[in-house]
Amino acid sequence: MSVVLKTLIYREIKRFLNVYNQTIIAPIINSFLFFTIFTVVFSRSTGFQVDYKSFIASGIIMMAMLQNSYTNTQSTITTAKVLGFAIDVIIPPIPTRVLVFAFLIGGVARGLLVGLLSFTVLYFFANFSLHSVPLLILYAILACSVFSLIGVIFGALSKNFDSATSFNTYFINPITLLSGTFYSISFLSPF
Repeated sequence: MSVVLKTLIYREIKRFLNVYNQTIIAPIINSFLFFTIFTVVFSRSTGFQVDYKSFIASGIIMMAMLQNSYTNTQSTITTAKVLGFAIDVIIPPIPTRVLVFAFLIGGVARGLLVGLLSFTVLYFFANFSLHSVPLLILYAILACSVFSLIGVIFGALSKNFDSATSFNTYFINPITLLSGTFYSISFLSPF
């Protein structure tokens, strides 16, 4: 691994750890609030032979991971563009693939960290049963990677914070909220 890539990955991870209250603690609190609301207020029917709390907790953890993976890369790029320090990354002779990979790793790291900590908190309230830890890790990394790369694309397309928020509102939130997080997708119509 090149020094440039290591430095960029270090910068990305340090960036979100420096504001951990916003990037790590807040998503965990949101996950717990979602869990509390859905387990106290809504029905206990999942459409599967799975404990309702486990079903909801698993979906909430994945939703938090995806949203944070996306937000990390998208906000890094949008902020750099809007505040005018993107030039510091664009001017040096750094290949685009190295930049994208560093952003990707930063987004995946944040998503996995939020997921792990959300799991740790919700573990005390839900009965999780892990069927395959290697598959769990693989799916978590792949899902966070996809959303990190979507964040790179939307960060590059965003001209300001308003357009960045629009991408999140019209694309990311519907995908993560309507993905079967709070209900079985078998409840939906075939369309």
